[in-house]
Order: sequence, then structure tokens, then C-alpha cells
Amino acid sequence: MGAQLDMFIAIWRASDRRSQISGAYLGADMCAWMFSHVLPKSTYPAGKCDPENIVMMTLDEHMAWEHRQSKLVDKEKWHWVFELKERLKKKYNGVC
Repeated sequence: MGAQLDMFIAIWRASDRRSQISGAYLGADMCAWMFSHVLPKSTYPAGKCDPENIVMMTLDEHMAWEHRQSKLVDKEKWHWVFELKERLKKKYNGVC
């Protein structure tokens, strides 16, 4: 298995299998779409296998994060994800 899949499995086993955004139950079986990278792997390759860069979400939440972040910025339940995003940028850019 690849490192990313191993990370997803470890997160899944330690989780309550609920979205960290809404608390919605994600189901009994793990799917890759349940694990959203806060910072994209393409821009921040160091975050690809960093569990801190992963938030468990529903498919709709994942799609919103990937494609409509600007519409989420004012939604209270997303504030902590935007704060995490800024903290991770500093971490991966060596600014501490």
C-alpha cells in the first residue's frame, strides 16, 4: 500500500467516522473522498501524507472545499479549517 492510503487507513481507524465539518456520519466503509487535503497536494507536496493536512468530510463538503472555498469563508463551521490552512502554509513554507 502507498503512504497516502496507509495514512487514510490510520485516520479512519482512529476516527468516529463522522465529518469534522458537519458531524454527519460518513458510513461504515472508507472511501478516499472522505479525506480532504486542506492544502492541495499539487502545491504543497509535503502535505500529501501529513495527517494534520487532512480533514474528514462528506462528499458535498469535499467538493465545496475543492471548488467553492470563497463561499465557505464566512460560514462559522468552516472557520477552523481556514485557520488550519493558514497554519499549515506557515509550516510547509518554513515560517514558524
